[in-house]
Amino acid sequence: MARSCRAGGGRTLETLYSGKHHRAGNNLQVLTDQAGEIFYISEPLPGSTHDITAIRNTGLFEYMQPWHCTANKGYVGLGCDTPFKRRPGKPLLGWQKRFNKGINQIRYVVERSIAHLKTWRILSTPSRLPQPTTIRAINVIRKIMFYQPPAEPCFPSN
Repeated sequence: MARSCRAGGGRTLETLYSGKHHRAGNNLQVLTDQAGEIFYISEPLPGSTHDITAIRNTGLFEYMQPWHCTANKGYVGLGCDTPFKRRPGKPLLGWQKRFNKGINQIRYVVERSIAHLKTWRILSTPSRLPQPTTIRAINVIRKIMFYQPPAEPCFPSN
């Protein structure tokens, strides 16, 4: 399941500004399994990067097929399972509403995983750190999230 995560931080620069969210930040692509376990967080991209461009830049589709992903409406057209968009002036049909409900029952797990990821304050609030510092902090968080301690303690020999 794919989802973008807008991470706060960075200065208000044209490249970081997201017109959709009306704030500066970075775009992170997050993949989880169906249980909500995060197993991939992309490198931070500027907040103005569209979700489709961001997922293509990660190179994930070289390793997996798009139809194996359930994603939000930002990924329409990639071949992922996405909810139907309502067309202007026309309501969704009954079967489309039922389909959207089924997709969203799968996607809520991803949304909760991203909410858990955003407990790191630098990912949830705009900060005034310089862009390189923000990117470095995001990369440290990515490494901490996937850190696995050694299976057996390794003590130096005397």
